[in-house]
Amino acid sequence: MGYTYSFKNPFSGKLICEDCGSYCGKKKWHSGTIHEKEILQCNFKFKHKCKTPNLDEEEVKSMFLKAYNEMIRSKDLLISNLIEAVSKALDTSSLDKQIEALSNELKDMNKEFELLVKMNTTTQQDQTIWRKKYAELENIYKNKEAELNSLITKKNEIKLKINKFNIFIETLKKGELITDFDEAIFNFNLEKAIVHKDKSITFKFYSGFETTISSKTNI
Repeated sequence: MGYTYSFKNPFSGKLICEDCGSYCGKKKWHSGTIHEKEILQCNFKFKHKCKTPNLDEEEVKSMFLKAYNEMIRSKDLLISNLIEAVSKALDTSSLDKQIEALSNELKDMNKEFELLVKMNTTTQQDQTIWRKKYAELENIYKNKEAELNSLITKKNEIKLKINKFNIFIETLKKGELITDFDEAIFNFNLEKAIVHKDKSITFKFYSGFETTISSKTNI
């Protein structure tokens, strides 16, 4: 049975074959004939001999609606659990202490540089020894500075994650039950959907909510 690929697929990068872990893509059965029909199928179904079934796009959309509405019905508990989990995972208090400690060390080292330079201009110094001391201090300073910059970058990344998380939470709070498939809602909320051999699909949302929806049809 011949088929061709179609790349206009809202499920691209979301729908995953349980058998081989590959994505499912949109294909055409009997392309160019009166029996032409689009299906969703594992991209490597025949190469890996996957047992996961072919899917109808409209049914997958309907199954997503059920899964999404299940999540919305339990969103209050989800939000509470998310806030608690993320507040621990994205806590920057330890980073803040490390950043403050390193910043103070660098300030002290700057004073050492000033003192070292002053000594060299006010009293006679063995330049070989002086340059060695300066180079050693400079090397330590650069390493600590690099460490500080790394910590600041890490904190900024966490702050960015916190901002994204807050946006996600606010969007989830405003979430309502839906009756029609919305690609934006699908992409924003769904992390992945795993297609099982019995044609059911496990929907895993970014919120941490997970549910398995059974299919009603066969292709």
